[in-house]
Amino acid sequence: STFTVFLDGVDITSNGTWSHSNYGYTGSVDPDNLRVGRYASGNYMQGNCRVDELAVWGSDQSANISAIYNSGSTHDLSALTTAPDHWWRMGDGDTYPSIQDNIGSAHFVMYNMTAADIVTDAP
Repeated sequence: STFTVFLDGVDITSNGTWSHSNYGYTGSVDPDNLRVGRYASGNYMQGNCRVDELAVWGSDQSANISAIYNSGSTHDLSALTTAPDHWWRMGDGDTYPSIQDNIGSAHFVMYNMTAADIVTDAP
């Protein structure tokens, strides 16, 4: 149980389909690719997949989920008592093909997407 994944404030770790189920892995995590979105038939980020914000903490934040999720209302995650190590707004001020990390230096590169997939209507 190295990772816990929350979606809209709900722990979905046991419900997800994970491409690598070795949670007891003790080696270093390959820094080359962290892919986010729905995978099917060799394509990432299928058309019915939407990601608004993504944040990663290096510590267990299970006790703080209600403050992090904030009833679904967007807010500044860097102002939390424990700010995330990485936080992506997924469209606010981004330029194709990069999605900028608002706190750290881990930038996403859009894969199987176009510039039209960046939206600017995020609150």
